[in-house]
Amino acid sequence: MRVIGKVESVDKSAHAVTGTVRYGLQNVNIRASVKPHESGSSITVWGMSDDIWAAGAKSAIQRLLEALENIDDPSYVPSKSGVSKTNLILQMVLSIVILLAVFGGWITGIIPMSVMRILFFMGAGLLIYFVVAKARFRKR
Repeated sequence: MRVIGKVESVDKSAHAVTGTVRYGLQNVNIRASVKPHESGSSITVWGMSDDIWAAGAKSAIQRLLEALENIDDPSYVPSKSGVSKTNLILQMVLSIVILLAVFGGWITGIIPMSVMRILFFMGAGLLIYFVVAKARFRKR
């Protein structure tokens, strides 16, 4: 896990490693555990990110498995962020444009205050949901 991110804790009795991996601007919590079986071992990887589509978690898991596959290849260099710089810049520009459009519509009166209240409470609800979910993940 050190190859793509930071190791937070190692639980030798549970054969598990917990850490964080970057995906764009967010930190993704990831946990990998190994369970021995009669015919070998199985690795279970679990990730949690702050985005709705779990793109950060999927990318972190994919990069961890890719790093494990290339563990013996000295020329292998993993992606540290999981997102290209161009994609990250486009996402930030699009977010700013949407934010300016919503607030511009509110200031000019195109978007009524009742709609702004609904958008505010939906955003606050999503924020609270993800903060609680992240806290519950860290307790595991």
